[in-house]
Formats: sequence, C-alpha cells, structure tokens
Amino acid sequence: MSDFFPSPNILLLDKPVHDGQRTLWNEQLSSLPADVSGTIQSLSRDHFSSWAAGGTFDLYDSMKDLSWRILLSIFLQLCPTDEKYSTFETLHETLLRGQFSLFPIAVNTRFWRSPRSKGIDARKQLQELLSRHVQSMDSACPFLRKDIVPLDNVASNVLLFTSSIAVKALASLLTATLSNLFLFPSHPSLADQVRDESLANGPTLLNSILRETERLSPPVVGVMRRVHQDVIFQSPPGQAPIWIPAGWDVWMYFVGAARDSAVYEMGEKFVPERFVSEGAQEGFAFGAGPKTCLGRDTVREIVKGVANVALVLDIRLE
Repeated sequence: MSDFFPSPNILLLDKPVHDGQRTLWNEQLSSLPADVSGTIQSLSRDHFSSWAAGGTFDLYDSMKDLSWRILLSIFLQLCPTDEKYSTFETLHETLLRGQFSLFPIAVNTRFWRSPRSKGIDARKQLQELLSRHVQSMDSACPFLRKDIVPLDNVASNVLLFTSSIAVKALASLLTATLSNLFLFPSHPSLADQVRDESLANGPTLLNSILRETERLSPPVVGVMRRVHQDVIFQSPPGQAPIWIPAGWDVWMYFVGAARDSAVYEMGEKFVPERFVSEGAQEGFAFGAGPKTCLGRDTVREIVKGVANVALVLDIRLE
C-alpha cells in the first residue's frame, strides 16, 4: 500500500510514532464534523433534486457521484465545474486500478504500460497537485485550519481522504443506509417511523439504524495487519489457545466479527432498534482501538446528513 499512499501517512505508522501523530490529527480534525454539516446538507439537497425528473438510476453510482462531490468539497473546496475536479477524480481512479491490478508489477515500455505503473505515476501527479492546491487554499483546508499538523504530512493524508477507496467505501455505506431506511420490509416503513415526530425516539431510532447498517454492511470488509510480536488468543473452553507468531500477516474480517452469534443476538439479521438502548457492541466498519479510522466521525456526519435530507425530501426508491 505504501507505493500508492506513501509516508508521511498516519494510516501506515506503527507504535510509538503513531500515537503522537494520532493525537495531533485527532485535535486537528475534532471540529470537522460540525464544520461541514451545512455543506453536506446543501450538496445532498442539490443531488437529490436531480431525481425529481423520474426515470431509473443505479443507486450505488448515484451515491458514488455524491460521495465525490462531498469529499472533494470538504477537503479541497472543489465543485464539479472546477477543472481540477475531474483531474483529481481521473487520477484517483487510475491509482486505484493500479493498486488492485491482478498484474502487480510496474512495467513501462514504449509499447505498453502496466496498470500498476500507471497507478504509481498517477499517485506522483496527485501528490504534486494536492500539495500545490492545499497550500493555495490556506486555512480553508481542514488539515491546515488549526495549524497543528506539519505541512509535509498534509498532502499525503489528503491523498487518502480524497481517494477512490474513500469514495467507494462512503458510497457503499450510503447505498446500504438508504436501502435500509426506505426498502426494509416494515409497516410503517422505517423512514416513516423516523419522520414521525410523535415517536419520542425518532432521532434515537435513526442513529440505531445507522449503527446497525455499519455493523452488517461495513464498506471495508477487513484489513491486513502484520504481527510484530508473538500474540496468543484465548480460545473457548476445551480448545487450545491460538498462537500467532511474529512476522505473520493476519486478516481481520470485520463482517464475520460483527455477526458473531456469541456477541449479537440474531447477528445475521438487520434489527433496526438494536442500538436504541445503550450497551450494544458496535460493529467494526471503522476498525477499533488506537487505529480506529481517523475519518469515522466525519463519515458518520456525512451519512447522517444525507439520510436526514433524504427523509425530509421523502425520496422514493421503489
């Protein structure tokens, strides 16, 4: 991953360097969700207004378009009419194809370039463009607003926050959220239940639906981590402990963990009110522990903002 999202990058840092940098980034972005709430609602209203003409559309593609608009607006102050907007989007897509190419070798000849080679070149172009663009934004960039994070860290982290990976993950979560709100078999519909002001737990129910959607439909199904020291996991009674030697790569499967029947009653089913009461164990859509996704609170604000606008406009997905 470091070829496409190189250091300095908080995602790739390990202890003890990570802890200090994480503290800085937490402080830098602490006010971001509240700061961008109005922007999210405005962009969402504009986006949903295009549905008024009727006709069919692909919900995921529509949410992907909205995700690009929101992320490039929040972090780069760009809109689709800006020339840089399409440039950033195209380069990010080229980077993504290179990162996940089934031909994982960079080949650059007169006659053919491999997707990985093109992806690495796109990453270099993006870093240069992002570095210049962010500096031209000055304090308008949320990564510079509090002047806490060193400038040389900014371009590398903006590269990740505005990446195709982030856009596709957000689009997936938005698609699942709107599908659950408007299409989950319930009478009255979940959307109507949340909208009904006579239900005292309306906002609480919406929050529960959002957390339950994260649990069952995490946009990132898991992550790979390399073990730096021997780890022993305790097993259920009657089974031997699991030993993971240092140096092994471990795949942490968020989807499976969030459906563990030992933790969640009816773990395979969508239960809208699961998180209405306090104490339910959240899923792992944003990881857990010291490396919980830095963008978690911002993403949750985006999803909640889009959902609220959809509810107010009473969109139809049937």
